[in-house]
Amino acid sequence: MKGDSQSAIDLYLQLLASDLFQDLPDDYHQQEDSTTGDRGKISNQSVKLKYLALKNLSELQATTGDTSSALHNLLLATDIDDTEVVVLARLARL
Repeated sequence: MKGDSQSAIDLYLQLLASDLFQDLPDDYHQQEDSTTGDRGKISNQSVKLKYLALKNLSELQATTGDTSSALHNLLLATDIDDTEVVVLARLARL
């Protein structure tokens, strides 16, 4: 099972290093949702994907014992959306 986790971690790292995320604005985490005005809502599909990848990657890293990387990636996820309770709870557990 650990080999499968490592393969998944490697794939998430490849995804996060891909060109898909290179053109994101530096202040994407501060942008408001254009329909509701809520800062906590993520409107850009690439930003949503990056957030989910960071969140899932951190969970995998935590289960394999790499708590330092898991913490780092959760903090990056909170730069995108700091309102999700699940992410904040994971941060508290690490």
